Amino acid sequence: MAKKSDQSARQSRLTDPGNDKGYGKGNSSENRQGNGSENRQGNGKGSGLRGALIIFVKNAEPGHVKTRLAADLGEKETMEVYMRLVAHTMEQAAGARTMAEPFVYFSREIPARWPDVKRDGMPVARSGMDLFKDASVRVQQGRDLGQRMKRAFQEVYSAGYDRAVIIGSDCPELDTSYLEQAFSALESHDAVAGPAIDGGYYLLGMRTLHPGVFDNKPWSTDSVFERTLQDFKQAGLRTYLLPELRDLDTIGDYRQMEPLLKRMARGHPGARQREHQDHLQAGNTGQESPPFVSMIIPVYNEEDGLASFLHALQSVLSLEKVSYEIIMVDGGSTDRTVAVAGGAGIRCVVSPRKGRAAQMNYGAGLTRGKILYFLHADTLPPPGALSKIKKATGKGTRSGCFRLSFDEPSRLMRFYAWFTRFDLLPFRYGDQSLFVNASLFERMGGFREDHAVMEDNEFFRRLRKEGSFVVLEDRVVTSARKYRENGFLRLQLIFTLIFVMYYLGFRQETLVSVYRRLIARSKL
Repeated sequence: MAKKSDQSARQSRLTDPGNDKGYGKGNSSENRQGNGSENRQGNGKGSGLRGALIIFVKNAEPGHVKTRLAADLGEKETMEVYMRLVAHTMEQAAGARTMAEPFVYFSREIPARWPDVKRDGMPVARSGMDLFKDASVRVQQGRDLGQRMKRAFQEVYSAGYDRAVIIGSDCPELDTSYLEQAFSALESHDAVAGPAIDGGYYLLGMRTLHPGVFDNKPWSTDSVFERTLQDFKQAGLRTYLLPELRDLDTIGDYRQMEPLLKRMARGHPGARQREHQDHLQAGNTGQESPPFVSMIIPVYNEEDGLASFLHALQSVLSLEKVSYEIIMVDGGSTDRTVAVAGGAGIRCVVSPRKGRAAQMNYGAGLTRGKILYFLHADTLPPPGALSKIKKATGKGTRSGCFRLSFDEPSRLMRFYAWFTRFDLLPFRYGDQSLFVNASLFERMGGFREDHAVMEDNEFFRRLRKEGSFVVLEDRVVTSARKYRENGFLRLQLIFTLIFVMYYLGFRQETLVSVYRRLIARSKL
């Protein structure tokens, strides 16, 4: 079993190399599932994709799937759980299609049929063999797991791919963001690995095949991951480590992840909302249209309160008529922030740099919406916020924010919040959230990534020079936790001091030093 003491050391090395827009600075035959089920020889050349995502799937045969779990849970329920796991895995693979072409390797044979996956008694949109229609399907070959994985890597490399990642189909916490992170990491690293809590790994990737990593391993034991890392180290490979996740193998795993599995059974709330929005946008054309609003939420070590925040956020957004997407951008958290987001059905990507400015710029580079809406992970927008933003921008407004309120009833906090109605820089906080026309944001170059503090106020200052900025009357509700930890009056005086120092021209290093020295539990 992977030691917990190793987890923080692994996660502290997270450095996603990818960025998008850069604001602020093979011999086996296969069957292609799809319309007509086109048969072809395995050759990825000409696909336009450099990455191959290998997915190992066991054939749906009772008695041969998740045997340790079935011993306690029963064959029928275990099969239902595994079908949901496979459907979940294929959904996440589809989300990473822009970075990698999926290759599904079945354990015994390419099946003629696949059991339907049902939610609320009805088959989901992708069910049966439809799950695999966008993938190249093949059969695993080899005497043990290591040899089967080695053969799969050999086949995709022979087909012309220069990056390959392999995953199983039994990790409910694995989502698209981890896959994107893995393929981005292989741009600057030789290998990538995702450790599983039981001592194995849920993901492994390489730029070129190093066959020794699949030899002489005690498969299904708690030393597999560490021995694989040793092989990478001896080969002199630069290895990128993903956060530790939990595979589902035993009844203990099942009980630990039962809430997540239940959400998968009925569909993530966020996923259901996106499906509804996609239906509204597609109309009768059958084509998905870009969302109107792209919500970008920077996070770092937010595990403790993130699940309740996302539940509340999805409740607020549930009645929205405006199409939207949510992109959460992690700064390399050492806790389970990314897994919690994925469990709530939220896309969470890892920024190549820690820092709110860098994270928000990175998120903006991944969006499709006409309007960018930046929101902190301890701030809830008012009901109908997106509709109000659409109304304001429809009148020519290109940027704006909401007034502020705190989840603290004290008169002093209400007094602070009262001033946010005025369009003056001393009363502009990132907690008020910010919406801005995407093209304007791009033209302005985004947030200044050399600003660890005051990045929001600096951007507000530049926005006001562009004109057409508005403070909407509705109020966001933000957490007063930092005020409670540091003292209401004391923290406000610290913020005032930093504001004055910034506009007097003090360097960022000095401002950061003051912030860290004076503010408890600083995340800078």
